[in-house]
Amino acid sequence: AATLAMDGYTLAQIPRARTNVPWWDEWARINELMLFHQGQPLWTILWSPFWGHRFVMPRLLVLANERWASLTSLTYLSLSIHVAHIVLLLALVIRIFGRQTLALGILAGTILLDLMLAPLQMENFVWSLQIAFLLVYAAATVSIVLLTFSKGRWPILASCIAFALISSYTMANGILVWPVLVALAAYLRLRRPVLILFGAIGGLVIASYVWHYQLPSLGMGVAGMVRDPLHSVALLGLVLAGPLDFIS
Repeated sequence: AATLAMDGYTLAQIPRARTNVPWWDEWARINELMLFHQGQPLWTILWSPFWGHRFVMPRLLVLANERWASLTSLTYLSLSIHVAHIVLLLALVIRIFGRQTLALGILAGTILLDLMLAPLQMENFVWSLQIAFLLVYAAATVSIVLLTFSKGRWPILASCIAFALISSYTMANGILVWPVLVALAAYLRLRRPVLILFGAIGGLVIASYVWHYQLPSLGMGVAGMVRDPLHSVALLGLVLAGPLDFIS
């Protein structure tokens, strides 16, 4: 009941908080649009690292948004992706726990909703650039689910690869989907060509990521955690405890 109340609170705030005014890093995307209109090649803009990420897919979304929607807020597109992700995960909960106790299913669903629609997620809904944070996980989940139920059928495997590529070229953590897919394919005992294909594509994607890669600021990543462990612990606590708070 508390989770549903919290989720309702989050959803009720979204229309009120939605805005077309760019937030923070969105101005960097607008500067990139200016460079594109001034004649800079699109590929160099799409491929340039931004705080350690290859923002290919988010940049394409911004470009499409400018062309067809006058850079309107992407809140409802972000929310649609997130809701579709939630529905898919709830379907998996039912599939996994449907033949076991109802209590386990309710517990799993409660944890899922508690994390996915916590007030801590509000920034991801009202800040258009945060669509990347939602898309990278949703695409990875779809890819993993498709492989799980593919039974080695090539059309489904092709769709699995497509979603994995979307995840990888949305944010840096998306490249982690490839070792997961390879391990899953081995666990499912899929044919050796499938294992080789996923391993080869994953290797190429990871290699492309590090091509002319620029490290982010030393204040981020493992180096930043070692240099400033107290703030690292505080941020970890925020992520773990944030979903338990009504006010982000």
